[in-house]
Amino acid sequence: MFRCSKLGELTLSPRRLAWPWVALSPDRSAFALPVSPAALAIHRSDAIGHGARVELPAALATPVDEPNRSGTTSRQPGLHALALHPKGQTVAALGWHGDLPVACVLRPGAAPELVDLGPALGDMGPMAAAFTRDGEHLWLSAESRAGVAIARLRFRDFALESKVAFEAAPPPAAHELLLHPVEDAVLLTMACGQDGTFVFIARAADGKLERVANEGTSPPTTTACASTDGSSSRPRSRRTPAATTRGPSYSTTRSSSSTTLLPRPGCGRDGSGATVS
Repeated sequence: MFRCSKLGELTLSPRRLAWPWVALSPDRSAFALPVSPAALAIHRSDAIGHGARVELPAALATPVDEPNRSGTTSRQPGLHALALHPKGQTVAALGWHGDLPVACVLRPGAAPELVDLGPALGDMGPMAAAFTRDGEHLWLSAESRAGVAIARLRFRDFALESKVAFEAAPPPAAHELLLHPVEDAVLLTMACGQDGTFVFIARAADGKLERVANEGTSPPTTTACASTDGSSSRPRSRRTPAATTRGPSYSTTRSSSSTTLLPRPGCGRDGSGATVS
């Protein structure tokens, strides 16, 4: 006789939020997900069902509008991306409000404030996020009608440290950022439906970001992620010949995003970042 028991049951309410709906801590010991249009739940992987709840500001509620199917979704009102602190207590939420790209740091019991990302991203909207392992810097992918960029921000005040541009992918594109397990690098995948999945790699070196070739001189159409030890093969392009520049090693097996976040000492009205009403 086959016996089974229910391990846990979770409410999920992403509405029109693009994948990934779930933000995982780097070691997969905790995760955050939208449980209502204006709230997230944070759970430990070994204690599902006993998580903390954080409230989203109205400007970053999960999207209700159908995404643009013929152009960029970077200005879709509401929440675009989530990132979870490795200790599993703080969430970063990013999206678009009015005419501005915005971010917000969420902690249980703390009132959220919006931070204007316009000085860092310009007219680009944030699409995906991941934090460096030390929590001092924030990786962002951003998009506009004109192109795509990976940016690196200083977390304490969201100031731009460096940014590298990439070719625009066929819209609409669903972004996901994957941290390399060893190197200070990130891989961006953009899923573009029947047009394929476009892959870009950026690496931090001497305070600047550099674009790293994978195995082609134009965006490859493949799906890739970082292996646990960084030793597996890089993404392979079906379009272009092998490039001579070696980049960080990524596997060709799909996984969910890896994100890191450390609590910041404050934002907004305390002088460490601009606020948006």
